[in-house]
Amino acid sequence: MKTNFKEKLQNTTEKWIREQKIKSKKKSENQERISKELEHENRNLDKRGKIKKVFIWTIIVLAYDGFRMYLRYRTGRNLVEISDLVFSVIVIAIYAYFIFNYAKIKDNKNK
Repeated sequence: MKTNFKEKLQNTTEKWIREQKIKSKKKSENQERISKELEHENRNLDKRGKIKKVFIWTIIVLAYDGFRMYLRYRTGRNLVEISDLVFSVIVIAIYAYFIFNYAKIKDNKNK
């Protein structure tokens, strides 16, 4: 009886491990496919699409700044801090640089 239990446990464990490997392989293949599609999409964006991406990112950063200002208002501190605004401008500039030069960066990385 004990050997049957051990064998069943071992078989169940091996079966579970095989299933997990199959699932992991499918997930990695799917992730690879998605990353290739995104790379192709980013490489072939026209100027309007790039501006749209930067605009959306700017809205996200400004919403974050607005939330921080609201929290400062609720706690009674200074509403506007220059460091937050400078940080936001730097983040937006880095993102815009990356989006507009994505193809050049990828080509240099592949060489």
